[in-house]
Amino acid sequence: MIIPSQHVQPPPKTLKNAKAHDIEAKNVILKAELAKVLHEKEAAFMHAKMAHLEIKEMAIKISSKKKKKDKLPTMAVPKVHWLTGQKGKDQWDTVKAQNKVKKQKKANADA
Repeated sequence: MIIPSQHVQPPPKTLKNAKAHDIEAKNVILKAELAKVLHEKEAAFMHAKMAHLEIKEMAIKISSKKKKKDKLPTMAVPKVHWLTGQKGKDQWDTVKAQNKVKKQKKANADA
């Protein structure tokens, strides 16, 4: 396989043959690359942290919706009285009066 000439890099210079300014120039380049990589790392970390928080918030919303849905009563709940207009209120008042009479009878029987 032939490698295009633009991608071929010259062999690295050894420290014995390299001049001081070459070493310093390479050091500056490496420091710039390191700063860039550290910046990218920090940006990726913050992105991941924000995504994690968003996922947690969504999980809380989903779980709370499930709980609310489970807790909603149905119309067929025993011992629950639904007031639906004046007729329902009148029926409830009748039931409350009957319960009051039963409690009084029970209190009189105990006494």
